[in-house]
Amino acid sequence: ESQPIALTRLSHSQCELLASDEMRRSVSEESYGKNFDEVRQRLNIACKPGERFLFFYGDRLETNGLGRVFLAHCAMHEDNPFSYCDNYFYYSWKP
Repeated sequence: ESQPIALTRLSHSQCELLASDEMRRSVSEESYGKNFDEVRQRLNIACKPGERFLFFYGDRLETNGLGRVFLAHCAMHEDNPFSYCDNYFYYSWKP
């Protein structure tokens, strides 16, 4: 049976960053933030007010191998925090 994914807001510089509980348990918050910054900067995406990010990656990124990466860059509108998202998925992200 599928269940909704619980997301936790993390404080990360100027970015509003959300992580699943599973992702938070699998890596340190420092590593997670560092890898988020690397992916975001490589994609040339800035953090701006009214925008939020959801970031997930496989543990292979952590060990400098190939890994799956998902980044959602979302805009907030009125009371909808995910009114529009640009989604980026990479099957083999090389750090």
